[in-house]
Amino acid sequence: MPWRSFLKLIRDLGFTYDASTAGSALRFDPPHANDVAITFHKPHPDPTIHPVIAREFGKKLMKNYGWSEVDLP
Repeated sequence: MPWRSFLKLIRDLGFTYDASTAGSALRFDPPHANDVAITFHKPHPDPTIHPVIAREFGKKLMKNYGWSEVDLP
């Protein structure tokens, strides 16, 4: 999955982020103010999220927000 596709997906889920942060770590603020922010690292030098990393991203989202695969678009 290209990084830009992940960014579109995360925005579609209601998250916001600041693209001007230094380094590869980006903080994503959830749509609900009471939820905690989550951080993902942009892959580099190739901006492709490989399947193993994509699964880890999904697990992190499900763990932090109590989601299941049914909740995702």
